[in-house]
Amino acid sequence: MQEMIPSELPIPEIIPVSVRLVADCRFCTYVQYDPHARTPVHCTKWSGALSPIQVNLNACMTCGEYKK
Repeated sequence: MQEMIPSELPIPEIIPVSVRLVADCRFCTYVQYDPHARTPVHCTKWSGALSPIQVNLNACMTCGEYKK
């Protein structure tokens, strides 16, 4: 059996679903597809400025702007 290196590990199902949801947000400027990233979303709403800050997916789900 061949050992898997971290970059070859399967991506958990919640990451692609969450990424699709937050990608519809007008404040989201970029989403990393790395399942190990702690703050994969670049968001201008949480920064309060035009320059985005990196936030976690829980912050996006709590904000709810992706629903609008």
